[in-house]
Amino acid sequence: MRGLSSREILTRSCVVGVLALAFAAAAPAHAQTIDSASYAHRRARLAALAKDGIVVIQSVDKNQAGLTEYLIDDSDNHDFLFLTGVESQSSTLVLLPASTTYPEILFVPEKEVDGARARTGIKTVIASEKFPAMLGDALTDYSIKRFTERMRKPVSSEMSRVLSLTLKKPIAFNYPRYISLANDPPARVKLAATIRVLSPNVELRDASPLLDNLRNRRDPADLAMENKIVQIGSAGIVAAMKASRAGMTDEKVNAVAESTFKAQGASRLAYPSLIYIAPFARKVQPVSAAEVAKSSEPSSAVHVMENGDLVMIDAGAEYHHYASDLSRTVPVSGKFTAEQRKYYDAVLAAHHAAVAAIRPGATFKQVNDAAVAALRAQGLDKYFTFGTSHFIGMDAHDAGNYSKPMVPGMIFTVEPGMIDTEKNIVIHVEDMILVTPTGHKNLSESVPIEVADIEKLMATK
Repeated sequence: MRGLSSREILTRSCVVGVLALAFAAAAPAHAQTIDSASYAHRRARLAALAKDGIVVIQSVDKNQAGLTEYLIDDSDNHDFLFLTGVESQSSTLVLLPASTTYPEILFVPEKEVDGARARTGIKTVIASEKFPAMLGDALTDYSIKRFTERMRKPVSSEMSRVLSLTLKKPIAFNYPRYISLANDPPARVKLAATIRVLSPNVELRDASPLLDNLRNRRDPADLAMENKIVQIGSAGIVAAMKASRAGMTDEKVNAVAESTFKAQGASRLAYPSLIYIAPFARKVQPVSAAEVAKSSEPSSAVHVMENGDLVMIDAGAEYHHYASDLSRTVPVSGKFTAEQRKYYDAVLAAHHAAVAAIRPGATFKQVNDAAVAALRAQGLDKYFTFGTSHFIGMDAHDAGNYSKPMVPGMIFTVEPGMIDTEKNIVIHVEDMILVTPTGHKNLSESVPIEVADIEKLMATK
């Protein structure tokens, strides 16, 4: 899914570890799930990164508006889901890196306690309503807790003991990655603020960088899920490509992609699709507000496809909270014209150059520069107004540090393109790329991208 250029922001509204394993070629048809051992391993890795104090990861009942460029209504909850797999509101995971007695504690609504214990394998599962009092007890200095109190309140006493091991009492929260000062602070931010007032010797930390580090480096369970979602996403994109015929609309092509995603097991779209019709050879007529409202791509000037048009399809699916994000551009007539092919070949060369630059130690700037250089060689770099890559995983636009070198296990998109609104040319191709120990693997390579392969696909009924 491409980022929005300044021109596009004005023309459309934003909807608000072992990697030596080869990535499996095809996922089984049945539903994939992540086992409790994989979640336990993730929690252990987070505790090791945190090193001391306690880590408090809370579920998110309501997102802040504008959390991501394309708002998905539970993306802010993915850290909690990544560590527990528990679909629950008003829940909290507490990790104690320095404790062998209570290394992990899960608080869930009382009616969910037994089920969560069985599902996660976490031994200490407590009703959520007890969390505030227990955390308060934990913040009480361990040195003044009497022996009898420690016996009667073993969990909070152990939390207190762990906090007392350092001069500061470190507590790492899953703070929101997006900050909106125009909205009320989320519940977990209010909790952190209260702790700061009542217990000023506590050192509050942000666990998000640690979580990003884990989520960016795929474990085997992640890889299995990514394999499945790429399979689903690829099927939907191919179906949408074939459906892009004269007389079709962007809305109908989007419906084809979405129905195919769901038939393959997806729960929903990973983000609002972009289906952009580029009318190369025909005069563009103004469209009504009603037409714009129903379109999947309001900045597209036309909504009915005709021979001679190009159609850019950017659509993704979600499966068990993992997202796909793929794009292709196809000729409605089934054949690229000479002019269309000239531009398409330039974008495709930029795509191949960017993919070739991907390896451990490479930087995102190097990948982007490779794409830009290929477009500049054709005099088209001024039409490339968005970035080449973004992290992808549980979010279509996953959080990650773009200034650090790539490491094995990262998955991100490669999506060069060009947007010339004066000539009505929009060309965009996008794949999902895994960084491997020796280079990279294109996870979506089964989706036709070469001119001959696209034209062959478009010729099929």
